Amino acid sequence: MAIQQIDPGMVPYQILDPEGKLVGDMPDLSAERLLSLYRFMQQGRAFSNKIISLQRQGRATTFGSLIGQEATAVGLAAPLQPQDWLATSYRELASLMVRGLPLPGLIYAFRGFIPEHFPAEMHCLPIQIVIGTQMLHAVGLAMAAKISGDTAVAVGVCGDGATSEGDFNEALNFAGVFQAPVVLVVQNNGWAISVPRNKQSAAPTLAARGAGFGIPSVLVDGNDILAVYDVMQKAVERARSGQGPT
Repeated sequence: MAIQQIDPGMVPYQILDPEGKLVGDMPDLSAERLLSLYRFMQQGRAFSNKIISLQRQGRATTFGSLIGQEATAVGLAAPLQPQDWLATSYRELASLMVRGLPLPGLIYAFRGFIPEHFPAEMHCLPIQIVIGTQMLHAVGLAMAAKISGDTAVAVGVCGDGATSEGDFNEALNFAGVFQAPVVLVVQNNGWAISVPRNKQSAAPTLAARGAGFGIPSVLVDGNDILAVYDVMQKAVERARSGQGPT
C-alpha cells in the first residue's frame, strides 16, 4: 500500500481479515521468516502472561500488558536493520525481543532490577514510562543520523493517549519541518489507561493527525502482522531514501 496523505474516511489497511483470510497482496516473506514472526508474537504473549502472574503475587512491579498488541509490536520491529534505532513505550516488549534483547534483561526490569541501559548494539532506548517523550528521542536520533550522513532510520512508538501530550506534537512538528528519517507509530487500543479514544482527539482517526504536520500517514489494522510489516517496510525504506517521516 502506498504511503500517502490519509483519507479521513478510509478503512484500516489489511492483508489478512479478522478470520485470517488473505485479502491483500502478501509481502515477500519466506515461510521461515513468517514462522519467526509468529514465534515472537507467541513469546510476547507468554512473557506478558508470566509477568502478570508474578505481579498478582506481588513479585513484579507495575506492568503494562502486551496482550492483544503482539502483531504490531513484532511487525513494526521486524523490517528494521541493525543500524536503525527504536524508541518504545512500556508495551512494545516484543519489539525489543525482535531486536535481540535477552529475556533476562526484560525480566529484571519488571522485577525491580532496572539496568542502566540495553546492550549498545541493539540500538534500542530504555523502556519509556513517561508518556510520549520517546517520540522526541526518536526524532532526535533520526536527525543525528541525517546530519552525520548515516543511513540509519529511527522508529518511535507510543499509545493513543500519548497523542494528547505536547511531546508528541513537538516531535511530529520537528520531524515534518526538518524531514527527519523517522517512522512514528501510534498504537491505538482505544484506551489511555482509563480515558477512551473519543476523549483524546476529535480527529476521525489518529493517523489523520499526521496531515496537520505535513507527514504522510496510513491507517493499519494493528492485529494484522502482515499489513503492519508491509507498511513499516515501505515507511522505513522511504525514510532511508531521504523522503522524510511517516
